[in-house]
Amino acid sequence: MDAIEYNKTDLILYFAQSVTPYLDSKEIIYHTYKSGMSRAERVATIAREYGRGGACSAQAFIRRIICGYAYDGDGVKLRYRDKFGKLHEIAATWDEVEKQIERAISNGEYFNANLT
Repeated sequence: MDAIEYNKTDLILYFAQSVTPYLDSKEIIYHTYKSGMSRAERVATIAREYGRGGACSAQAFIRRIICGYAYDGDGVKLRYRDKFGKLHEIAATWDEVEKQIERAISNGEYFNANLT
C-alpha cells in the first residue's frame, strides 16, 4: 500500500507558485486574471507561457516536497517522495494548473512562493 502524504491540488499549487519558465511569465499570467479574461483564455495563456521554450524537464526542490517536474503542451508531471522515500509522479492538465493559480491569486499567495 502506498503512503502518499500530499494531495494533487496542493502539489500543483506549489508548482504554480514556484516555477515560471521566463522572468515575465508570472506577471503575464497574473494579468490574465486581473483583466477579466475567460478561463479558456487563461488556460491558453498559461500553456503558451510554459510552452514558449518547448518541453522542459528539471530537478527541483520545491517546498521540500517536489523533487522534479516536466511540462509540455499537455500539462505538467510532478515527481515527489512520500514520507517513506518512495518516488511518486502525478500528471496535471493546464486546466488543473490554472485552477491552482487562480487559488493562489485569490489567496494573495501567487508571488509569495516558499521554495524551501
